[in-house]
Amino acid sequence: MSKFTLKYVVSDKDCRGNTRWYYRAPGQKKVRLRAIPDSDAFLSEYHEAKSGASAPTCKSKKIKPGTVSALIQNYRQSRAYRDLAPSTRKVRDCHLEKTDKSIGEVHANRVTARNIRKWRDAPDGPEAGNSKLKVLRQIFNTAFDDQLIDINPTVGIKCRPKVGNGHVPWTLADVKQFIGKHPPGTMAYVALCMFLFTGQRVSDVRVLGPQHRHNDEFKFTQAKNRHRKPVTLTLPIIEPLARVLASVTSSHLAYIISERDKPFQSDKSLSQRFSKWCVEAGIRRKTAHGIRKGLAGILAELELTPHQIGSVLGHSTLKEVERYSKGARQKTLARGAMKSLQIEIEREQIVPLFIPKIKVGLR
Repeated sequence: MSKFTLKYVVSDKDCRGNTRWYYRAPGQKKVRLRAIPDSDAFLSEYHEAKSGASAPTCKSKKIKPGTVSALIQNYRQSRAYRDLAPSTRKVRDCHLEKTDKSIGEVHANRVTARNIRKWRDAPDGPEAGNSKLKVLRQIFNTAFDDQLIDINPTVGIKCRPKVGNGHVPWTLADVKQFIGKHPPGTMAYVALCMFLFTGQRVSDVRVLGPQHRHNDEFKFTQAKNRHRKPVTLTLPIIEPLARVLASVTSSHLAYIISERDKPFQSDKSLSQRFSKWCVEAGIRRKTAHGIRKGLAGILAELELTPHQIGSVLGHSTLKEVERYSKGARQKTLARGAMKSLQIEIEREQIVPLFIPKIKVGLR
């Protein structure tokens, strides 16, 4: 078959050269279509996969009551799971499957805090360990609330300390270097200005468009935690950004457009494209999210208060603001402190204002 017209149907070949067909829609798990293409059975499998059901030939796993697998199944049916954003649910499903595969057969009431710490401290790094812990917390918290277990073994278990400082913040020198390669009139320049002059995450900048603009302001709800703890922002559109937006002639509902003349379909696709633009400009190991972090540092160096910085970034707690602006704020505070020390020393004449040169080799 040279061409297939059903949407989201893809194929590959196994080691023997046999063609295998799948239904692979964005944000959904790939489903094998086993019937003969163009047959009624194939169309039936296609529509069943399209509606969200698995292919009928796949056997479901038999879950024993009281096991961790049963708790995972219970969590998947909970309101907390259903309220997750599609992108978050996709990542959560990956962790749930890994958890089910590794400890699904373990009886839930036999899981202790010691077991939880052991799984958290596995040798695959603190980030992976903390991700496991977060998933286990969701599973056991839901089970405890539903009275499926008597003791919640995840209570009091803390995350492992993070290694490193996360995304590397951008500097103004990076911005100049980027513009040197991607000048005004390019979509890369539009994307840079959207990140720099809004301070928002990729998930927000990707969808920002004319529908969010009200005169000289952007009004929108941040994508992160939109269904749990929504944060609605009203951001001023400063003059440099207004000039950039005036140059965008697209009729789409997003300002940033891909080479296909369409808005980017996922956060990952925009992040990857922006990273390529960075590499083209000679900027490596820095991401779109690093602009958000760098903006926090720039605002801190301008001696703005944490509340002012948080109002731009959309952080709900000062702890988050401090985490983003810690390095820059320390630099500003240290500069101010040492300047005060210099003024006091000069006022009290503790050290001479003019120090004679010291000749090397003389005692």
